[in-house]
Amino acid sequence: GERPTNPPLLDWLASQFVSSGWSLKEMHRLIMLSRTYQMSSRFDERSARIDPSNRLMWRTQVRRLQAEEFRDTILSVTGSLDRQMGGSLLNAENRKHIFDHTSKDNTTYATQRRSVYLPVVRNHLCDAFTLFDYTDASMLNGNRTASVVPSQALYIMNSAFVVNSAKSLAGRLASAESTDEARIRLLYKLCYARRASPSESKRLLNFLRGNRWPTVCHAVLSSNEFVYLK
Repeated sequence: GERPTNPPLLDWLASQFVSSGWSLKEMHRLIMLSRTYQMSSRFDERSARIDPSNRLMWRTQVRRLQAEEFRDTILSVTGSLDRQMGGSLLNAENRKHIFDHTSKDNTTYATQRRSVYLPVVRNHLCDAFTLFDYTDASMLNGNRTASVVPSQALYIMNSAFVVNSAKSLAGRLASAESTDEARIRLLYKLCYARRASPSESKRLLNFLRGNRWPTVCHAVLSSNEFVYLK
């Protein structure tokens, strides 16, 4: 019920929407390629004094990756994400029941396709979807909850998907760089989209003395910074 913070912007977006032929795809492209949409969450003291509540969007809000984003990001940093478009991963024949009289479901999620192509079986969702607040497939709802519970951390630490992804990421680093220092730089670039600080590099080098690269990669994938979008 609040009044809009920027009515001229809403008017301009409405006129652009009409002139584009009422194309939602064009509107999405316009918004997502804008400087505002691509801002970081970096704090700016001057802007905070002018707009402490960030109502004018001088920075983005830190948010947690949703279930599909989390899975796709892990596959992306390992270099194994299948970006093929279209098709179906359901193995059930047309007009056949997924669950038959034996109550067996042969749906598999062992694929590197993007999460948008994964089957949505209401009583047999992908584990990552179930744990990371995927919507209830039996109800129409435009909003999602965002929980932080121990089972999510346990999944990241113990699931075969994340463990195997950490091994794949270690292999990608080994094939791309020849020294531990260079691999650490690439690891931070892939997973955090930033450079490792001197103290972070030193800590990882010390950690490597008693551990192998898959363990290091697993620790990075398990961190809060990987799960949150800044």
